Amino acid sequence: MRFDIISANPKILESSLTNGLISRAVKKGLAEVKMHHLRDYAEGSYRQIDDIPYGGGTGMVLKPEPFFKCIKELTSERKYDSVIHFSPQGDLFNQKSANKFSLKENYILLCGHYKGIDQRVIDAFVTEEVSIGEYVISCGDIAALVFMDASLCCSHLPDSFSTCWNRLKSKKSAFNSATTAFTRLLVPVCTATLACLCHWKRFPPRPSPLPCGMKRSSPATNSALVWSSAGTFSGLTWPRQT
Repeated sequence: MRFDIISANPKILESSLTNGLISRAVKKGLAEVKMHHLRDYAEGSYRQIDDIPYGGGTGMVLKPEPFFKCIKELTSERKYDSVIHFSPQGDLFNQKSANKFSLKENYILLCGHYKGIDQRVIDAFVTEEVSIGEYVISCGDIAALVFMDASLCCSHLPDSFSTCWNRLKSKKSAFNSATTAFTRLLVPVCTATLACLCHWKRFPPRPSPLPCGMKRSSPATNSALVWSSAGTFSGLTWPRQT
């Protein structure tokens, strides 16, 4: 997969593109990510990329000229499956749409900033508008990162993280099964608690019926069920972590 990202501030994504899943996919040749700085396509000595909105109002709008120049240059070199603009008016991005986008190869991702992108750019080039949720974020670069990460997880995760992929394919996967996953706890586990924890993982819905001889400790005490030396289940309370 190839992602061409057009951004007003490419440094926002530098750390994420050099670490984690996206970085490993790029190193393995499974993905290609190219950043395009809007200022490189702007005119004038200052290379201004924003201006006041038509009709007045607060904030600044990204100018159309740098986008037109950059997109035309990219589309002259290769064919793109989709030009995506991240916007609150777009279709909600979820697992189903991530699966759909993972089947395509080449994307141009338009990252808005300030008050957004000039509407003429959207009308001329954008094929799909995508929203990652009903909340406000500072720029479209963050949305582009979510889009790339989720799409690559669906498309190339088996080659990038085989162990994680095997877990995702299991029947207990959050997206492949209606079964609620059990709660994860980071606590010291001794041999005595093993039988209880294995039972707990096998029956994730809580509260679950307990076998004969088992007693449930108070939920307010961070307790677990353990096998006592007498051969019966009893409650063991862990100290609260601060």
